[in-house]
Amino acid sequence: LIGPRGCITHNASETSFFETDMADIRESVYEQVEKILSSCSVDDVVFERSIVSLTVNSTLQEALSTLTENHIISAPVYDDTEGRFVGIVDYNDLIELICECYKARKAQGTHVFKDVDEYLQSMALDSTHPFKSVLNLSRRNPYISVPCGTKLLEVARILSSADPIVHRIAVEKDGKIVKLISQSHIVDILAANIKVFAHVLEGSLAAASFLKPVASIPATSPILEALELICQNRISGVAVVDPDSGALVGNLSGSDIRALLATEEVHYDFFKLTAIQVVQVSRQMLPKHPSPGDAKAFAAVVVVHPETPVVEAIVKLAATKLHRMYITDTSGKPVGVLTLGDVLRHWVRTPKTVAIPAAN
Repeated sequence: LIGPRGCITHNASETSFFETDMADIRESVYEQVEKILSSCSVDDVVFERSIVSLTVNSTLQEALSTLTENHIISAPVYDDTEGRFVGIVDYNDLIELICECYKARKAQGTHVFKDVDEYLQSMALDSTHPFKSVLNLSRRNPYISVPCGTKLLEVARILSSADPIVHRIAVEKDGKIVKLISQSHIVDILAANIKVFAHVLEGSLAAASFLKPVASIPATSPILEALELICQNRISGVAVVDPDSGALVGNLSGSDIRALLATEEVHYDFFKLTAIQVVQVSRQMLPKHPSPGDAKAFAAVVVVHPETPVVEAIVKLAATKLHRMYITDTSGKPVGVLTLGDVLRHWVRTPKTVAIPAAN
């Protein structure tokens, strides 16, 4: 069955969860999740976007233009010689490359450039960084594909893996990508079937151990420091906090960089901007009538609290179409973060050895 926003719903039998220990409760949740995800395949997932791809002969400038013009943060890359897709390039890879080249050129005293275009051109001319070497440079999004008909449970287990970190999986048919299944697709399905878990009192985010140190950066810090923090921690976004109070004031991710570089007016000053200025500029670019895909990229930071029930937080994450929500204390300081990957690892039982197709 197809639920809200094309999500798959499942006619689960009414399950009564009696008072028992947490291990038994979690086992019941795992079983219900497996029942839902094994009852449908990737063919059942509604994928509304057209597939936008690059080739290994693309230049860095072409890759950047393709991502910004199509309002996407990643694209599969095809190798005409090998006759297959060989990787995915995303903003995490470009951020990694920017940081690597900036540090190398700073050491040489050649790190000052007129604008971002000149900077990207210099990287493209660097023989040590051909475009193909940028694929999965961040080590956070290898190219993995599955055939049509693959059960969503198998896909969910791959997407919940911590090593390698996988954000999306390609579905191929006759050597062509027909859709990309992301972590958000699986979380949407779980949220659409929330009645299955409504009887399970898993408690609050704090009780479920979602409180953890948050990678954050002062709002007045240079953008390059924020990018370096993203690379060092192998994450997709960082919390931007007030330099005095430590309160959360924003989130900076690849979507913000994409939005910023799509505007020629800010290219010249890009490396002079602070973290909060990047966030502010990208928010100002929100269209008057944004599509769901655009809206989630520009949405203001959304928060939950330590006492927020886990189920409520997951439903909120799915409804806002965001990749992460910060957990803040009474003073507004971030004390945890809930990501799509966290949700999958919390509710999808992943065997010690996950059958992950060979990643390119």
